[in-house]
Amino acid sequence: MISTLKTLIEQNKVTEVLQKKSSHKQAIKALQQSLYELGFGKEIQWGKFGADGDYGGATTAAVKAFAEKAGIATNGEAVSNELAEAIVQHHEMVEGLRELKTAVEKGNVEKVMTRGSSHKSTIVALQRLLNALGYGEELKWEKFGADGDYGGATTAAVAALAQKEGLSSDGTRVTEELAKKILEKHTALLGSEWEKAEAIPTSASTESRRRGQSEYEKLFPVSKRDTLAIQDEFNGKYNFEPLAHEIPGDEFKMEFLQVTKKDGDASYYFPEGHPNNSRKDKIVLHFTAGQILGDFRALTQKDREVSTAFLVGRDGTAYKLFDSVKAWSYHLGKDSMGGNTSMSSSSVGIEISNWGPLKEDRAGNLVTWDHGHWFCTLDQTEAYVKLSKPFRGAHYFAAITPHQYESIIILLRYLTQTLGIEANFLPKGKRQELFASHNAAKAFKGICCHVNFRSSGKWDLPEEAFDWDKVIEGVTGSFTPALPQGPRTRSIFSIPQVVSEEEVLEKLKGLDYGDQDISKYGEDGPEVDI
Repeated sequence: MISTLKTLIEQNKVTEVLQKKSSHKQAIKALQQSLYELGFGKEIQWGKFGADGDYGGATTAAVKAFAEKAGIATNGEAVSNELAEAIVQHHEMVEGLRELKTAVEKGNVEKVMTRGSSHKSTIVALQRLLNALGYGEELKWEKFGADGDYGGATTAAVAALAQKEGLSSDGTRVTEELAKKILEKHTALLGSEWEKAEAIPTSASTESRRRGQSEYEKLFPVSKRDTLAIQDEFNGKYNFEPLAHEIPGDEFKMEFLQVTKKDGDASYYFPEGHPNNSRKDKIVLHFTAGQILGDFRALTQKDREVSTAFLVGRDGTAYKLFDSVKAWSYHLGKDSMGGNTSMSSSSVGIEISNWGPLKEDRAGNLVTWDHGHWFCTLDQTEAYVKLSKPFRGAHYFAAITPHQYESIIILLRYLTQTLGIEANFLPKGKRQELFASHNAAKAFKGICCHVNFRSSGKWDLPEEAFDWDKVIEGVTGSFTPALPQGPRTRSIFSIPQVVSEEEVLEKLKGLDYGDQDISKYGEDGPEVDI
């Protein structure tokens, strides 16, 4: 419901819609629900009225109470743009405050909020809270945002806050005292009932629950969260060209959407001829923890040079972001086994879009780890994998879809055949373990995962949540696609043009690759959050 307030802000219609005696009941319900979740249930008389869409005395009292906390003058009878923006900003902090308060209560703040921590959701919460307190510059917010990686930028922000509060800290970990200071500063702006006011499902998710439809099921045959969403959101900035490559020895082709930016920017990867480019002898699978639109943005950031050659959507669409043979980009991260530059430039990265770790709510549902968005019910077992033992604290992970498995197999068959990469896999039981040494990482030739190079820094996917047997059989044995190929809707894709890698490179001439100076990152390249 907070999205309704955001829309009103964007349209500059806040005061027109959110005022006493207004007839815009749905928008007022969104306001009432947001105020309740911010802890002003007492003022809004939530137990008596709930979100009734009537901007009366109770809503007026709640608006006024929040405004006083935020330092905004109002009689409560109307909501200004400034006040709506403050509601949105503080609402986005509540879930993070719950994460932080839980860590304080458990006495493990310094354990989970430390440099290199694998507790990504807690670090995301910390980063958002620090940014809201004015430490965006130290966090390099415009570049990294809340990426869940407690690296140099987060260290600088924590150190700056500690110094301002007169506490001793080098920023490499959050002490319990500092965590309490963060809580104190943020909760002073919330209502007295913020801790017990749980987020209420939107009407859309309520309807999905009523029908028993999971996010997994919504993707077929196509979802607005996937291929169409990419095209709708980015058509003004990106080109999507339907192409296909021949696969030696196979009757089917590897279909994909070739992605380029309309402004010519290609600075998220290093092109043909870059001095650090190497012959590819590995394929590294990555797994995201979010929706594909966020994945897409992360992989095409200007002047970042952190990306993967391919992104596979949950509907099976393969997006080709750059040439897999003669180009490369950082995709493993600093301190990776074998070296970030060496291993990134000699491997092909494939990002598999996935909702990642899930957690149980109090009503028999699974929700997303970071934001608590409803994903499916516990009885929809096709939508998730329950682990026999937790991976980085999570017992549940969203399932890789059947369409993704087929696209991954087809893509791996293409890459192993055309690049001469061995169809070699790590043995069972070793597929989520770190390589034993730098030499072991360099010596391995074949198909592995990001988690084999780094033990922290992102979620990744545990071995038990990925059907390795299906993939190995599909790549090494005979295989015939059983599902529609390529992007899963012919209204987008129709019949692709078959091209060679050389023809693709010809199409990419004249792009802007930025300064291409890897020395700006230091010896072992940048941190990554993909």
